[in-house]
Amino acid sequence: MAIEYSWVRKKLAVDYFGSVTGINFVMKAVDGDKEEQTNVVTLYSEHEQEDVKEWTQTRIDTLAETHREELETELKRRLEKT
Repeated sequence: MAIEYSWVRKKLAVDYFGSVTGINFVMKAVDGDKEEQTNVVTLYSEHEQEDVKEWTQTRIDTLAETHREELETELKRRLEKT
């Protein structure tokens, strides 16, 4: 049976002023009756922060995909340990 990977969360962290200070991507893997989750968090320094209005869903999804390989690798490692 192949491992099934899916996104659980792609959440922006937004401060009081509407600036994106970070982003959290959570991915889940299911292999039969075994399930694992892992995440990656990116924090932005003050000079890198952008208004939340600049963050389209397409942009968020594209950025998430840049982390897919590392998250899938970690999930596979964890599933093999259980």
